[in-house]
Amino acid sequence: MTAPASPLPPPPRVLVIGVGNAYRGDDAVGLVVARRLQEDPLDGVTIVPTSGEGTALLALWQDTDAVVLVDAVCAGARAGTLHRFAVGTQPLPAMFSRVSTHAFGVAEAIELARALCQLPPARLPLAAPNVVRRRGAPAGPAR
Repeated sequence: MTAPASPLPPPPRVLVIGVGNAYRGDDAVGLVVARRLQEDPLDGVTIVPTSGEGTALLALWQDTDAVVLVDAVCAGARAGTLHRFAVGTQPLPAMFSRVSTHAFGVAEAIELARALCQLPPARLPLAAPNVVRRRGAPAGPAR
């Protein structure tokens, strides 16, 4: 007699959050990424374009196993440079705090979630393309 096969674990709940403001030029990069991903969605991946308000971000990543967050930053690097942070193992660099166009934004939400032990298990890899801000202009081409 063979033991019944154990059920497969549920697939991970993955969330991609695209943060941005469509009216602030290159700050829309997270929204553009999220909308492009929605055109050809992946099974088990939820994609959410959002303005990046901090408390909304905290609510979005509840009950997820992994979060990828895409937002624009002004970091002094060449436009188009991709910055990736494994925020579960270390805080975001100080240069990204309190420089957001969001009053209580991405960096603050991540650090609050860390303080409250509410970071998702996969610890929010943060992809942040460096941009040159052009207020009111459409998002620039990929560089």
